[in-house]
Amino acid sequence: MPLVVWIHGDTWRDGSKADCPVTWLALEGYAVASIGYRTSDLARFPAQLDDCRAAIAEIVRRAGEWGLDPTRIAVVGHGGGGLLAALVGLADDPADDEAAAPRSPLAAIALLSAPTDLPNLGPEHDRPRSPASLLVGGPLPEVREAALRASPVWHVSPDDPPCLVIHGTADPSVPVEQAVRLDAALSAVGVPSTLLLLDRAGHAASIGRDSPAGRAILEFLDAVLRPAAVDATEAADASQSP
Repeated sequence: MPLVVWIHGDTWRDGSKADCPVTWLALEGYAVASIGYRTSDLARFPAQLDDCRAAIAEIVRRAGEWGLDPTRIAVVGHGGGGLLAALVGLADDPADDEAAAPRSPLAAIALLSAPTDLPNLGPEHDRPRSPASLLVGGPLPEVREAALRASPVWHVSPDDPPCLVIHGTADPSVPVEQAVRLDAALSAVGVPSTLLLLDRAGHAASIGRDSPAGRAILEFLDAVLRPAAVDATEAADASQSP
């Protein structure tokens, strides 16, 4: 089965892996896993990324046991979880950190209401106690290198997987320009990217099965992950033909 991995958290300090609003995808033919990570009050970035990568690497290791196709894995997240979902698929392995978890190849990434360019989030996010500053260990303008390292838009490369970027146009927490900037960066290097702007939607837009975001996620996953299943079935049928 294809797998959808959910990464929780809006501010890197809230929520838990028990909070998974995309379990309905299990009724659409997808396996769903929700993973956790050390929150920013326990460890600074890149601990959160390392934890997410380690969790996905363990899932890949046990894919046969759980009946999963390790070549058809999508990662989905909202807010801070969306940033981590993007980094799991976009960021390269840090060459100078042998202890870091390896990057697992992904087939697709979907992020909702997510910050993607921390140095350009805006003055409110630059303050020392903002969630983004607490994530990277200091005010964003003062730890710019760390902020860039934690920004998906600065990790875009031509070999990245297809992405779905969803954002509300009336998001009061994360500027919609963050989504536009990531989509533009992906498109500029030839990575398939779909940008969905939800008119007048705020930060916590619904991602239920019948919501605009939910329908977009399902359509995106079906388009990216289903063809592999169809090809595999056709190949199996052909091999059994006389």
